[in-house]
This record gives sequence, structure tokens and C-alpha cells, in this order.
Amino acid sequence: MKHPSITLLYLQIAIFVASFICAAFLIRKAFNFHEKLWLGVGILLSSTIVFSLLAVHVPLYVMGNSSRIQDHLTADIMMFGSAGLVLIAIIGFAIDHLFEKPTWLMVSAAACIAVGLFPFIYRMGQDSLNSRYEIKIVEPEPPKWNLQAPPVYPDPKNAPRK
Repeated sequence: MKHPSITLLYLQIAIFVASFICAAFLIRKAFNFHEKLWLGVGILLSSTIVFSLLAVHVPLYVMGNSSRIQDHLTADIMMFGSAGLVLIAIIGFAIDHLFEKPTWLMVSAAACIAVGLFPFIYRMGQDSLNSRYEIKIVEPEPPKWNLQAPPVYPDPKNAPRK
């Protein structure tokens, strides 16, 4: 199993930390208004699991039956999965503000947590997931031709005239 580049791992860690900070503030706000804490925690945990799995499997399903470079595939999954989860988080936050339902804050927090978790879920099982969705991993191809360097004329008098 070849892992994505170290730069991509650093990006995943930064997103992980930011998503948990965002989720912590949403959870704190939800606990201030939530009457049934056990319901809120249950929704948070179940939504986090469902959102994390959906954020991995939906992009892989869309990109299935293709050939991809592993680093590019990981970045594409992160972009598409995060876009959907951020949309869910915004909708959950808006519903909470419209109808004052703190349960939707927990859904929003679960989407934020899932933004940080799902890249690592894909990273741990990328070989089996790629084969399940029939994604063939290929190596990057070098360019077929290289441009020649322009000629260097040491003396401007010898340069060709236009």
C-alpha cells in the first residue's frame, strides 16, 4: 500500500484539527440548549459514522471504473467529500437558527467531525476501497517530449537578424 505524499498527510492533519475545533464549539452551543443530552450524543455519534462513510463511498462510486493517480484520487475524494459535508453542516446550522432545534447543531457538528475523519478512513483502507470500486491506480507519466532550451548567443552581434 503506497500512501499519499507527506504534504497531503500534513494537510489532512490540519483539516482534522480545524474540524474538531469547529465541532467543539457547535457541541458546546448545543449542550447549552439541549434538554436530552443522551439524544444529542447519540445523534452526534451515529451521524458522524454515517457522514464519514458517505463522504468516502459517494465520491469513490462516482469515480469508479477509472484509472487514477493515488495522490490525485485522495485529493479529489477530500474535495468532493468535504464539499458535501460542509453543505450539510451549513444546512444544519441554518435549521437550528430558524427553528431553534439544538439536535440540528449536533448534526452540523457531526458533519464537521466527519470532514476531519473521512480522509483517514480512506487512507487506512484505500487498497480495498480502490479494488471494490474498480479504480486502477497508475503511476504519473513523464511528459512525452521536452522543450529544447532556446539557443544562447554569447555575443549579440552573432544573433540572427529578424
